[in-house]
Amino acid sequence: MTPDHLSIRRRYRVTGIGITYRAAKCGQYCAVTEPADDEPMLTVDQGYLAAYYFIRQFYERDGRKPESMFSLLSWMELDGPRLSSDPAQWFDWMNSVSHALERGEAGFADPLPQPLSK
Repeated sequence: MTPDHLSIRRRYRVTGIGITYRAAKCGQYCAVTEPADDEPMLTVDQGYLAAYYFIRQFYERDGRKPESMFSLLSWMELDGPRLSSDPAQWFDWMNSVSHALERGEAGFADPLPQPLSK
């Protein structure tokens, strides 16, 4: 059951990855909450690459191109299996995976801290 302000009009399939999205009345796209039977499951390695590509597409669209985001992306590049340019990045990724498995969506309740530098 969906709230009135997010009533569903149509389903859309994202080409190539088979994830279904629905257009809401507000004009935004919302992921279908129930997983499809054919929904892909990601390994830790595939999840890392997905996170990299997600951050990268944001970086490429952002007109400000923050230097710290460039550094993060360059440190995340893989030199080999599970070997990031900065080895600490893979360690941080594995800690993030553990955190996500332990906390789940409860982690979204934590307030986002302000940047240390401005």
